[in-house]
Amino acid sequence: MRNNQLLPFERNRYYTGKMLTSVDFEAEQTYMNNKRRFLNSMMYGSGVVCGLNVVSLDDLSLLVESGVAIDGTGREIVVESSVVKKLSAIEDFDKLTSDEALLCIRYKEEPVHAVYSLNQSAGDQSYEYNRVHESYELFLKDISEEFDFLEMEDEFYRITKVFENEDIDVEISLPAENCAGTLSRVRFSFTGKAEKPVPVSFQGILQMPVFTTNDGAHEMEINIPEMKIAKGQVINKDFWIKAENNSIDSTELILKEGLIVIYGERKKVNVKGTIDVAILKESPEKLAARNAGKLSLEMRTVQAQGNDVVLAKIKLVKTDMAYIIDQIIEAEVKKYITIPQNEVITREYISNFSKEDVVVQDNYPNDTGKVIKYEHMGNSKSPQIATGIVEIPLGDDNGKGTTHFSGEILHGLGKGNVYVDVGFEVYDSNEALPGDSRNTIYGAANIFRDKENALPNVDVAVKVLNDKGSFIVGVNLLDNVDQLILSFRWTAIKFPTEDDFGLEHEIDNISIAATTPTVVLGYKDNYFFDVEFNGIEKSGLTYELTEPNSGEISAEGVYTAPNKEGVFEIRISLTDIPVVCTYAYAIVKKDVNEKQE
Repeated sequence: MRNNQLLPFERNRYYTGKMLTSVDFEAEQTYMNNKRRFLNSMMYGSGVVCGLNVVSLDDLSLLVESGVAIDGTGREIVVESSVVKKLSAIEDFDKLTSDEALLCIRYKEEPVHAVYSLNQSAGDQSYEYNRVHESYELFLKDISEEFDFLEMEDEFYRITKVFENEDIDVEISLPAENCAGTLSRVRFSFTGKAEKPVPVSFQGILQMPVFTTNDGAHEMEINIPEMKIAKGQVINKDFWIKAENNSIDSTELILKEGLIVIYGERKKVNVKGTIDVAILKESPEKLAARNAGKLSLEMRTVQAQGNDVVLAKIKLVKTDMAYIIDQIIEAEVKKYITIPQNEVITREYISNFSKEDVVVQDNYPNDTGKVIKYEHMGNSKSPQIATGIVEIPLGDDNGKGTTHFSGEILHGLGKGNVYVDVGFEVYDSNEALPGDSRNTIYGAANIFRDKENALPNVDVAVKVLNDKGSFIVGVNLLDNVDQLILSFRWTAIKFPTEDDFGLEHEIDNISIAATTPTVVLGYKDNYFFDVEFNGIEKSGLTYELTEPNSGEISAEGVYTAPNKEGVFEIRISLTDIPVVCTYAYAIVKKDVNEKQE
């Protein structure tokens, strides 16, 4: 008896004089069961809730420990006590054909407790089963029958085929939506197709107008050393890039100069077009939660993927007489349920991003190596603000008149004149409302001293190292202090100057130049014109074509060649100082791609 249909929901309606039959009582049970199972499925998904560990006892038998699982329909599978099974006694053992099998568990109902039936009008049967026992059954499935889970790649990722032949497939992927100011993962995936392991290496240059590497470059060199890929094996190589925090809300990535080496033979990777992605002004947590939550009911139902819960993969050795258990592997195949299903998807999706927490190690004699983190926000055309916590350890040297210093702290706003202030971090025990009871007191903290809030009596000063983009906090104890650590919140502010707003400019010794001023392209080819800055920090650029019908140029500098031959000029200038400019040239030829191949 298997019930895989949960929807729609219908419950009994009771009224005076209603005659209740067995059908009505079954409907009552079905409604309650289906509602619970529906919530299990939507909130938790399918997998192991606890236990169900699989252990090999000897070459021919195994132990499944007690535990709980939920299948794709939301039904609870409970193994009340550990069970020992001979491998040959598990269902579908005789159907195995390869040397790898999956040990699975599924929900099972069986009628129990036969009783004498008073109503035999329906037939000659004199007994009926009085209960339905909710149980389980273990079974084996050949590894070749493993069901491929549906991936929501088209929903969350941009995927481009880089190379394909009879030996191997290569794809590049990254999130379709990325967060400004945050790292994103670019993944190169290699899938083996040949019967024998394929030796393969890969090289290329990834151009990314709105993303940068750790060094601030708009080009990333991809260099993947030789590796061997077996049939059906997938090897992922990850690279991290950071989306710039500017006004551009979409961009393209271009893979140039791709080269793949298979069996020692060099093959050119010719990727047509670009990879289009969006840049959003929101945190990875909000982006991931939104993408996880927007899955429709139909998509979630498809994602549930059946009612079999995999417990382990068993590697077998086939002899003349029997199969022998060689190894039991759980990590590759077993899925655990720890949090509601939305957050499972959120965690998986958020792995594409990495928060940038700058960590500074104190190195002054009076410090104990406390690690400090800071947050940075803002842009160059408005006040830039950074904030964080600094803790100054006192140790045993906390007597009146002693002086202590923090380590050198990078505020992240760059070199120049930056204002930094510090205030005591205070926990208010008299807070009337629940929530965060931390307060920050700037200035003369003694004004707020009371019995419940005994602030230490100290003088605090900040030394800003303008030429290094950092600062040091110093304290002088005016009285003996009982605390071992003084905790402060620091706030750094850098105000824009007239030069930041483009009101005054010294253009002497300032110039820009295209990194590659001349390129040869085919019809409709794409190329990103990167720029080197001389005598000025990296700033906004304006790209424009100097003649009509000479192709297209995007705001971030991706040029698309026209369907005609010729030499076309691109003017590149500083957005804030248009008189500072340079020129690049695209030589467009019809058969350039054929010659390169």
